[in-house]
Amino acid sequence: MRVGELGEAGVIERVVRALPGAGDRLLLRGPGDDAAVLTPPGEGPLAWTADLLVEGTHFRRAWMPPSLLGHKSLAVNLSDLAAMGAEPVAFLLELGLPGDWPVDDLDAFCAGLGELARRSGVILAGGDTCASARLHVGISLLGRLPAGRGLGRDGARPGDQLAVTGPLGAAAAGLELLEAGWRLGAKGEACPPAAGDGGVPAAAAAAALRAHLAPEPELEAGRQLAGLARAGLDLSDGLARDLRRLCAASGCGAYLVGEQIPVDGAAAAVWQARGRDPLLGAVAGGEDYRLLVALPPEAVPAGVIPVGRVTRAGEGVRLDRGGAAEPLPTPFEHFPGP
Repeated sequence: MRVGELGEAGVIERVVRALPGAGDRLLLRGPGDDAAVLTPPGEGPLAWTADLLVEGTHFRRAWMPPSLLGHKSLAVNLSDLAAMGAEPVAFLLELGLPGDWPVDDLDAFCAGLGELARRSGVILAGGDTCASARLHVGISLLGRLPAGRGLGRDGARPGDQLAVTGPLGAAAAGLELLEAGWRLGAKGEACPPAAGDGGVPAAAAAAALRAHLAPEPELEAGRQLAGLARAGLDLSDGLARDLRRLCAASGCGAYLVGEQIPVDGAAAAVWQARGRDPLLGAVAGGEDYRLLVALPPEAVPAGVIPVGRVTRAGEGVRLDRGGAAEPLPTPFEHFPGP
């Protein structure tokens, strides 16, 4: 059966039935009304974010199992709230669905989305559906900031330590493998292309594919760092681009130490097999969804990895490799300028 045979009401009924929300005490009015009505979830200001995943731009159906698309659609929004130190509360879901999409795929999408929603304590408040030539998923997510205004990008000061919450590069390595014909199997195994594996270790390939297709938002780390860091953001577009964003917002420069940047082991194995530089791949690659923070030198907690320091604005954004500073690699741009 295809979603075009369900009708809009049938699609909505399947989505609402699969996701947490109905009967939740926060939700006074939810799916079925013209707008959601929620009871404010305790004291503190609210954080609000939105992300859009479009077939052909952010994913390809041939690469992305529907359950992992559901997971990732919510995960990228949860990562934004993690970067602010917020607790997720409720989300709106917008679906553009090709009429020939199998209903089994819709159900699998909802199952993956629902599993992460339940695990993260967030409920479905409503949304919209429409027919579309290409599959797209939009989520708008509301969260609560227990303390203050939340962590932003604009508070870093010269002398602060720059730190990340985990190894980098696995998601970018996974994307390279997908583009080369690798796929993630039904049991989580890495399936090489017909042309061969190019010497890439199967275990490393599976870990890299999973990192790209099913990232895990770092909500707990965000809550802990919100009271310590001066500035921060999530690494959705890669260290090279997102560090520049933090520096632009804070009016500062940055100095990264290559030897300190944690390159994910699976990514390193993939890139070494493919003749690539693992460090540059980890710096330029995106979609790790780790957190990057600027911390006072005396307040660097356990569990984060120092990678450099904040400098004065006129010093630019540089990468130290063996004692020689060089510009950061050029990052990906959705809308590159001239």
